Amino acid sequence: MNKKQSVMAAGILAVLCCLFCSMCAGVLLARYFAASQKRILTEVTAGLVEAYPQEEKEIMLLVKKGLQPAAREAEKTADYLSAYGYRLSDFASGYLKRSIGAAFAGTAVVLLLLAGLYGHVQKKRQKRVGELTGYLEKINREGTASILPDAEDMLAPLQDEIYKTVTALRLAREAAVQERKNFADNLANIAHQLKTPVASLSIVAQLMETDGQGGERAVSLRKQTARLEQLIEALLTLSRIDAGVLQLEKKEVDIFTLLELSAEGVDEIIRARKIRVDIPNHPDITFQGDMEWSMEAFSNLIKNCAEHTPEGGRIIMDYTCNPLYTQIIIQDTGAGFVPEELPHVFERFYRGKDAGENGIGIGLSLAKSLIEMQNGFLTAQNLPEGGACFMVRFYHH
Repeated sequence: MNKKQSVMAAGILAVLCCLFCSMCAGVLLARYFAASQKRILTEVTAGLVEAYPQEEKEIMLLVKKGLQPAAREAEKTADYLSAYGYRLSDFASGYLKRSIGAAFAGTAVVLLLLAGLYGHVQKKRQKRVGELTGYLEKINREGTASILPDAEDMLAPLQDEIYKTVTALRLAREAAVQERKNFADNLANIAHQLKTPVASLSIVAQLMETDGQGGERAVSLRKQTARLEQLIEALLTLSRIDAGVLQLEKKEVDIFTLLELSAEGVDEIIRARKIRVDIPNHPDITFQGDMEWSMEAFSNLIKNCAEHTPEGGRIIMDYTCNPLYTQIIIQDTGAGFVPEELPHVFERFYRGKDAGENGIGIGLSLAKSLIEMQNGFLTAQNLPEGGACFMVRFYHH
């Protein structure tokens, strides 16, 4: 049954309800008027018989004759009461009130039936809307849901369109996931193929440096091969993230330990620039995450601060916890981000004007991806007093 047929059926049902109620009201009014006439006739007959008992038989014959339709039709012009000043309204006052009351009662019954019918239709519609809403919520939450049973109602076209849209979106998502996986696989394959020759170059550079051969060229070659190794490892990690195959543990991570170990990972730069690192020890502040990959993320944040902090500067860290999230702040005393570059600092392979010569533009992007995989959120900003600031929040739920 389509929408038009449903509306027609509801209209026909409403008309039938009105006709039925009108018939019931008419029957009730007819019975009421008949009972009233019988009562009046009984009172008049009883009065006449009481006044003229010897004429009782004649009186009853007249009453019986008056009840016959033909007799009433023949004598309807003989209006004796009008000659004595009686009018129709003298007999209709009581009936009129009762008739109006009966009409109101009938109207109320019809309205109640229509309201009940409307409420039933609305209830069914709300149930169907709830089913469709629940279906979409389950698709959004779990990625799949059982197909609802077919229903021939006003919302059936909407249900069909929802199924078509969900199917198209699922196919598009699967195609995008497959394309991303293929790209990640190709990237990982290229990175693996580069590792062997780069590792060989690194060994040669180390041997040349150890034997005193090549001089500064050997040192430069070793640094460049180290940079290539770092780039390859970063590309491998990014490809695993893109392919969705990077597995992270979910254990309790102590924030102080995490920041201490992450700073040690860039200790060479910190010592070379004589930078002071302040990490307060707040006990019992933790979050649920992966210690190793979190160290990778925070090492990149601290490294970025160290590379842009002048010699003798400071890197200041602090962290707090509330029922909603654990927050970590890392800030430096450098010049801060260039304002027009700030919206792009987390883009892959983006290198700003002040990027170090060994920077490859992956560190901050990798840090952001790793933090977000652990239900975290990373932002960067400039401090009013100068310096860059990274804010990380790990949400508890």
